[in-house]
Amino acid sequence: MLSISLAFLAGLLVGAMAMWLWLPNSPRAVWVTVEGEVHKPGMYRFALGARIADAINRAGGLTHRADVRNLSMAQPLSDGMYLLIPREMSTSAEEIDELIQKSEQEGKKPAPSAPSVTGKININTATLEELETLPGIGEKIAQAIIDYRQMVGNFRSIEELKNVKGIGEKKFEKIKHLVTT
Repeated sequence: MLSISLAFLAGLLVGAMAMWLWLPNSPRAVWVTVEGEVHKPGMYRFALGARIADAINRAGGLTHRADVRNLSMAQPLSDGMYLLIPREMSTSAEEIDELIQKSEQEGKKPAPSAPSVTGKININTATLEELETLPGIGEKIAQAIIDYRQMVGNFRSIEELKNVKGIGEKKFEKIKHLVTT
């Protein structure tokens, strides 16, 4: 009788431990919300040690529009984590044409992708607003150009723009024909 009672108690103890391991608020599990460019967005439960790749797989995998360039698939999940898989931004000519056609069909004029530039902008005298009309130059880079000009003095050549934080070779190639000193 004593051996049956001990076996019964041991079984209860093992069952209770198993249930504790699977309780929703167990410290051995994490809950993660996965949204954005996945096939089955939602809230999922994972064992400790699971990775972002596991969360994406559980959410049905990535859509063809997902952009994971800035996402570390090996990053461990943490409880309460919100994982938003962004959509890849595309500026293909076909997509732009589609948007223009759709806009025209609705009777609206399409918004220009960047303000038009009628002449070259003098980077030694240009205002913040004038600099922002250049392709790829937003408020922060425009301000960086002005700050550089105030600290170093007038630009001696347009190539000196590459010394401004935020202007690399690619951005310089886009604007070099639109600026002067």
